[in-house]
Parts: sequence; structure tokens; C-alpha cells
Amino acid sequence: MKQRVHMSMNIAGALRNYGRKSMKGLITDDDGTEWSDMKVRNYLQECLNKGWRLLPCGDCEGFDHQKGCPGHPMEETELTEGGRK
Repeated sequence: MKQRVHMSMNIAGALRNYGRKSMKGLITDDDGTEWSDMKVRNYLQECLNKGWRLLPCGDCEGFDHQKGCPGHPMEETELTEGGRK
């Protein structure tokens, strides 16, 4: 059975790769409000302090902050293109 696997972000890698570049807008509230650079950096540091390694990029049921997305079975209809196999 095929599975869908959601993307995740490596927290330490993001902090390292962004360096001094602004992280503003990397995370948004549910209402679409962009977080400031400092708010994003503080949140990512809090996540590292919790021992987390990864953050999900979107909604993912059962996400593991060490291993990432556990994978989700795909429905038959998701496996077809335009309704055809």
C-alpha cells in the first residue's frame, strides 16, 4: 500500500541556514498573521530546548518530533490520475 509522507523542517538546520537572514513569515498564526523574525527564532529555540529535532510543515496526525511523519495510507482514489488508473 502506498503512503503519503508529510514534509518536515530540521530546526537546527533552519537556524543555521538562515543565519542573519530574516525568518519573518516562516511561521504564521491560524489567522494568517506572520510571526516576526524574533518570535520565530525564539519559538525554534524553545523547540530545541524541548529536545525536538523536527517540525511538521503543515498538519500531520501522529507527527514525531524526532522521526517526522509516520506515513499515512493513501486511498485508492488518491492513486488515480483524473479518476483513471
